[in-house]
Parts: sequence; C-alpha cells; structure tokens
Amino acid sequence: MDNGQEIERYSATIISHAPNVLVIKYGLELKDIPDEYREWEMRFIGPGTYRWRASAWPAGRYNNVIGVKCAAK
Repeated sequence: MDNGQEIERYSATIISHAPNVLVIKYGLELKDIPDEYREWEMRFIGPGTYRWRASAWPAGRYNNVIGVKCAAK
C-alpha cells in the first residue's frame, strides 16, 4: 500500500463476469481505500495478459499497467 500499511492478505468478491472481463470488489480490510477504488474491472486482452480499470472511471479508460500471468515453475 502506498501509505506504508502492510497487509498479508485481503479479499475481493466477484461482482460480475463475461468471457474476457472480471469485475471484483475489495473487502473492508483495505481500510484506506475510497469507495470509488474498491471495485475494479480486469479485462483480458490476450492469453495471460490483462488491464485494470476502476469501475468509477469513464468507460474505456484503463490504467497504464498491463499485467502478464507468469508461468508456474
């Protein structure tokens, strides 16, 4: 967390899903997160590749981070 708080585990609830989209909502153990940043959309843009957006953002706006699933060892 960017405020120096350390968390070992946190939860999220799946709100909705589609063939290439998963919408989750983080639990209350993440105390310093504003409500508009509790719900996130994870959109899969290719095999093992995804982008994140806060559900409160305008449609089509995503962050600059592209996640890549690492292979299991």
